[in-house]
Amino acid sequence: MVNFDELKRVRRILTIARTGLAYTKDTFDRERLREIEKISISLLAQISHYTIDEIKQQIILEPGYITPKIDVRVFIQNDQQKVLLVQDIKTKQWSLPGGFAEVGMSPIENAQREVLEETGVNAEIINLKGVFDTDQSKLGKQLTQYYKLIFEGKIIDEGTFKSNYETSDVCYFSLDQLPELSLPRTTAEQIFKISEMIKRNRVYIE
Repeated sequence: MVNFDELKRVRRILTIARTGLAYTKDTFDRERLREIEKISISLLAQISHYTIDEIKQQIILEPGYITPKIDVRVFIQNDQQKVLLVQDIKTKQWSLPGGFAEVGMSPIENAQREVLEETGVNAEIINLKGVFDTDQSKLGKQLTQYYKLIFEGKIIDEGTFKSNYETSDVCYFSLDQLPELSLPRTTAEQIFKISEMIKRNRVYIE
């Protein structure tokens, strides 16, 4: 019987190695990432019903089949109905806390992780409130298509914010006084739509 938790851990290691190989230009790093890839494939073959050749074939085929990326965001309001936004450390623009979904984690786990990493607070994810397709955005088509999942959340532990490599500040804003937003991470239209869906207890899907 396949131990799925173990399989997910090994698959995660393989994913990290594959991602590194896609971006690194350093020969030293590439050699070691190849070794990690080889070991991970061998381990996957041991704990799954796939052969080494089948795993290698899937890895080779994967880059050729481009799929939309998944971006998760969380909409959190305080008692004054102000929305929690994070400031990008480079552009100084603001967005809902969130980012790319990580392999091996559920959408809710990804959403909770992003909130904690970017704001320092622990959040409970209440429900999915919106699914946005960047190809439908009025901002124009992007090179890569994203599905943006926006969840309603609430803070269960305030924690302590510390500036990090992604976020320089966090703050609550009134919906009628939003700061300069980081497009296309978050648009005003998305914020307004999610606020509306929460009030109507509905889910918006593009």
